[in-house]
Amino acid sequence: PDDPRVLFERLERKVKQMLKRGAGRDFLAAFEPRLTAMLRGQEDPGSPVAREDSDDGFTLVDSEGGPGFKLELVRTRVGVEVALGDAMHRLVAHAVCHFHSLSSSSRPDPASGKKQLVIVFPRVGREVPRPRMLLSEFLDAEEEQGQECFEHAA
Repeated sequence: PDDPRVLFERLERKVKQMLKRGAGRDFLAAFEPRLTAMLRGQEDPGSPVAREDSDDGFTLVDSEGGPGFKLELVRTRVGVEVALGDAMHRLVAHAVCHFHSLSSSSRPDPASGKKQLVIVFPRVGREVPRPRMLLSEFLDAEEEQGQECFEHAA
């Protein structure tokens, strides 16, 4: 289904409650558009959240992480990898993947000591449902309409 409400309801209760409180929303707003742009092959180096663009990925600055916090999405042969030391950010990132019907897992990164989030994109030619809007856009729209999407999250 491409209905964002249905996709939101599929998320774990813990994540829905966290997003309801506003936790992780800055990370979500920075991470999700970049991930989906990479998924669709439409990276936009002119994005205001991009700091250091390269052919292999993007480095984002997250206001929740404090000064100098960087989030680098690195394109791999089958998807994207990102080192996330913060458990909340990993939880939100996995939720974004679930919302967009992507496979994700966490593993230790021997180089940095952080957990490495591995996101696998669908194979070329495989149809994956596209949500009508991003999770971050859905949450913003529902918040403006009286937080209807959060009634079931409690």
